[in-house]
Amino acid sequence: MVKIPPVELMAGPSMLGCTLNWFLFGCLCVQTYDYHQLFYKGDRLGIKILVYAVFVIELISTALVTNTSFTVVIVRWGSPNAFDHCPDTSPPTVALNVIIATIVQFFFAWRVWCMRKDIFGKITVFLITSISLVSLVSGLIFVYKYRRIHQEYDKLVTLSAFMETWLSATFVCDFIIAAAMVAILKMAGTSITFTRTKTILNHLIVHTIETGSFTALVALSELLLFYLYPATYLHLVQLYMLGRLYSNVLVASLNGRHRMRSLMSDSYESACVGTLQIQPTTMSLSFTSGATSATKAISEGSSNVNKRLVAAAEDLNEDKLKTTGTISMSVLVRIEHDEESLSGSSTERVPSRDSEP
Repeated sequence: MVKIPPVELMAGPSMLGCTLNWFLFGCLCVQTYDYHQLFYKGDRLGIKILVYAVFVIELISTALVTNTSFTVVIVRWGSPNAFDHCPDTSPPTVALNVIIATIVQFFFAWRVWCMRKDIFGKITVFLITSISLVSLVSGLIFVYKYRRIHQEYDKLVTLSAFMETWLSATFVCDFIIAAAMVAILKMAGTSITFTRTKTILNHLIVHTIETGSFTALVALSELLLFYLYPATYLHLVQLYMLGRLYSNVLVASLNGRHRMRSLMSDSYESACVGTLQIQPTTMSLSFTSGATSATKAISEGSSNVNKRLVAAAEDLNEDKLKTTGTISMSVLVRIEHDEESLSGSSTERVPSRDSEP
């Protein structure tokens, strides 16, 4: 009879992994609902099919994970052979994880291709797709051979090469995706001068690092646990989480477009309302509750300055719009000194409403 490790190293990871699986599936339900509300009418058909297909696959995978954990922890409770082999629903669970990971990795490869079609983009897409295919093939071979040995856990170590190849390729692929997306966003930021737009790009970079690195770290931790403790179920926690993590990353990245559009919209609105200050001429225009004094102040300048102020106010997006009974806004506008448009000294202050006689 095969020596079985302590029950907490067998039943415990199965129960914990199932619980985390349900938690992540609940997050996916919320993400899918938000996507349906925000983008169902506007997105192309292929993206909508992808989102709903991933949701259905995850629903099936969650049912399989639940059956596997319930059988191990409840149905076989007290049986001396409870952990001799995994239930029949275990191999399909691994297969669906492999398929979901490949789908999401190919989706991000397509995104990289849409953003960069130069030599950098071609090399990156080739690496992502090639490594993802290696992960897919090795994972499916592992599932096939795992099914052939009737899911006997003591023989699982004989398949370690396939599982290690699958998890290693998954980790490397996720790392390349995250690094490529960050590099592309960084290169895009070098040609942008507006602070608000750079802030939005920084948000995208942080989001990319968080999502890409998290899936990579989970795959790496599963690989390490399987390598260090192959005779236990410790790696099941990460195994049951991995597929749901990929699905959440996919749908969350699509839903993130709404947040970025909101930030851009707020930036545009904040650039069109407020107090205008001009440097280096230190000409300032201010108003609070009404627009009378602002209109008067602008009209005192030349028509050339007026046009440049309006154009600058539409482009810059520095400050926030506050509505508390009065509307106040400040936008910092830098314009060159123009002797023809501004008479007098180079530092002239237009009187505000408070200083009117």
